[in-house]
Amino acid sequence: MATKPAEPVRRISSWPGCLDAGHRTIVAAAEIEPLLELPYRRGADHAEGMAVLGGSEGRAELLVVDDSPAQERLHDDGTGIEADVFVL
Repeated sequence: MATKPAEPVRRISSWPGCLDAGHRTIVAAAEIEPLLELPYRRGADHAEGMAVLGGSEGRAELLVVDDSPAQERLHDDGTGIEADVFVL
């Protein structure tokens, strides 16, 4: 029986209290909070930059800009790309 290879997961997590951690570099999994999983596309859309936005209705949003964007994300004039915004 053949199996399909597992798709990689692009997961965004939060580490509450990280600024108070001092010199610790190893963190227990219980201290990390999963926030969301990003869509995955093999060979394109590799998350390169992220920024937290104020959002609407009091909910923060995460702007994700990709390295190696998919062709459909590129503007026809070559001056920009489409990015994603996810509600946190």
